[in-house]
Amino acid sequence: MYWDKFYCMRRIWIYCFHAVFIIALIACTRSKKQSSVSGSTKNDGPAVSVNTGTTITVLATRSYCGGARPLEGMLQELRTPRPLAETWVYIRRGSTNDLQKLIVDSAMTDANGQVKLLLPGGEYSLVFTDKKDSTRYNFYWSSYAQKTENYSAIDKRCLDDWLKNPEKVFEVKGDGHDQFEVQIHIPCSWNRVPCSIYSGPLPP
Repeated sequence: MYWDKFYCMRRIWIYCFHAVFIIALIACTRSKKQSSVSGSTKNDGPAVSVNTGTTITVLATRSYCGGARPLEGMLQELRTPRPLAETWVYIRRGSTNDLQKLIVDSAMTDANGQVKLLLPGGEYSLVFTDKKDSTRYNFYWSSYAQKTENYSAIDKRCLDDWLKNPEKVFEVKGDGHDQFEVQIHIPCSWNRVPCSIYSGPLPP
């Protein structure tokens, strides 16, 4: 008699366990279906559109830095924009190079002067290494604040504007493949101090 009751209770517990397992499985399946329909069960605020790809091409012209009078063909070659390879570009949000804002992306240009980035829709500024932080700015100010043998005293207000102004401001729509082009001019080495005038000797 005792064993009959034992086996009866055991069967009831097994049936209950199976029933609970099946109910839990059905509830989990329904939850997954609802999640796939809504896209997400977590509300993180408004969705941010992400561009399928933003291509930026950096082109550069150059100054003639030799001594002898160049031929016209040489000058024309230097005036023609060419891809600028192996150059780092840095991206910040907004239309000014505000150093208080984080760099949201950076990359080095390839042999074609291009970088490919994935950026959410919005307005961005592009700068090169000399403006990614205050290192170069501080160097110019400490080295040329006073007139030197070859350089005039640097213009502080001009230098502030130089740092603040990006090389390119562009807007990512977030709805397609955006392409932007940046053209810069590379001066001779002795003319690369912004907001100061070089008056030293030129190469022979």
